[in-house]
Amino acid sequence: MTGPPHPGTVTRTSWSLDPGSRTLRTEIDLPNPDGRVRPGMFVTARLTAELPAGWAVPAAAVGKAGDDPVVYLAEGGKAVRVPAQLGRGDGQFTQVRRVKRPGASDWADVTGAEVFASPASALTDGQPLP
Repeated sequence: MTGPPHPGTVTRTSWSLDPGSRTLRTEIDLPNPDGRVRPGMFVTARLTAELPAGWAVPAAAVGKAGDDPVVYLAEGGKAVRVPAQLGRGDGQFTQVRRVKRPGASDWADVTGAEVFASPASALTDGQPLP
């Protein structure tokens, strides 16, 4: 059965994908004045969400220092390793939201003016860049 869209609000989720089906149990508060939506029905849903700003870099530009993500910025002809806060990724590109520059106590938003060196796995902090 198809019908008009029924906007609702996600109120709860199980917070964990089922590994086999990759589904997420979700509860949605949905106005239903005419009773057309019944318990046990399945739906196809389109979710909209606002995501924080970030810049996408090739996935190879992101490395690890222990368990923490890092990126290398090209500054003064050298690779500078900095901790990074990441957003979404698809295996090909990863969103970098913020970096913490050496000596800084606060995270700085990525502006797009940064130059990221890649691949991170082949770089060391202070390494001269071509």
